[in-house]
Amino acid sequence: MGLLIVLLCLTTFLAADEEKPDLTPRVRALEAEMKQVRLETAFHNFGAKLPSAAPETIGTGFYGALDFLFWNLYEGGTDYLFENEFASTSTPYKGDVKHAQFSWEPGVRLTAGCIFQHRWDLSFQFTYYATKATGSKRAGSDDLFFPLLGDTGSGYNFSKLHWTATLYDLDLRLGRSYFVSKYLSFHPFFALTNAWIPQHRTIHYKGASVEQKIHGSNRFWGIGPRAGTDLQFYLGGNFSVVGSFTAALLWGDFEVHEEDLVLDTHRMAPTAGYGVGFAYETYLYDEDYHLLAEIAYENQYWWRQNQFPILFSPSNSVERASEDLSLQGFSVRARFDF
Repeated sequence: MGLLIVLLCLTTFLAADEEKPDLTPRVRALEAEMKQVRLETAFHNFGAKLPSAAPETIGTGFYGALDFLFWNLYEGGTDYLFENEFASTSTPYKGDVKHAQFSWEPGVRLTAGCIFQHRWDLSFQFTYYATKATGSKRAGSDDLFFPLLGDTGSGYNFSKLHWTATLYDLDLRLGRSYFVSKYLSFHPFFALTNAWIPQHRTIHYKGASVEQKIHGSNRFWGIGPRAGTDLQFYLGGNFSVVGSFTAALLWGDFEVHEEDLVLDTHRMAPTAGYGVGFAYETYLYDEDYHLLAEIAYENQYWWRQNQFPILFSPSNSVERASEDLSLQGFSVRARFDF
């Protein structure tokens, strides 16, 4: 009888063990999910992992962007003419100061990059923009011109200005986009920046018995680190508010030529910029591709870019303008992830 009871208990235990579910796959799945949302720090403690905000397509992870720019340039130290309202060299003087007024011009920015392990992105970005300032002025019977550059003096009644400026800016960027809340994402990045800003000016003054021409170039080349962040606040319906902030410190070379004068110097050249705008994005073909369209206002500030000399007579002493340059205007962007 006792043996029968033992056999019955053993049979019941084995049957129950066969019906017991295998928890190993569930534990492994749970561990995988925890690795996706948990982050181990360098101090071996744990916290929440910030989810990626990069577009997730069923493709190669490459993307490209094209920006159409419509910007205007302003630069200090471009005053070149004082227009006296009275045809007399005696004081007091009364009139207007003329400076180079650069025109609004189109530009372009090209981006090519890829998204790789842990949703980091690496990209090349190239910006090109060129503009010019032109103008001519002839004095009336009651006017008299005083040049503010070159051999300053009086007796001029005609002036003509042609000034060009071009920006070439090449970035190699490494960054990562992630959500910090349900609706807000950041994309901090670090970059190696290489920039060129060549400028050329020609100024012609002419009077009844005097005439002078000023022709020179101011070429800047710089390289250095750049850091910044893009941000995106999602409004719903695939629309969002976008913004960006950047700052860079470039080690630069200024090569300045004007007539027989050559000024070559090395100095640090800081620059900073920001942008704000609106974006619309959507996925295409069962999330195989991602498309983003954006319109924004942008501003860039470059310190001490105008290193053109200012010549004073009769001693012909030389002083650098050492004035800043700014770029501001609108951009329209299209980005495609595939």
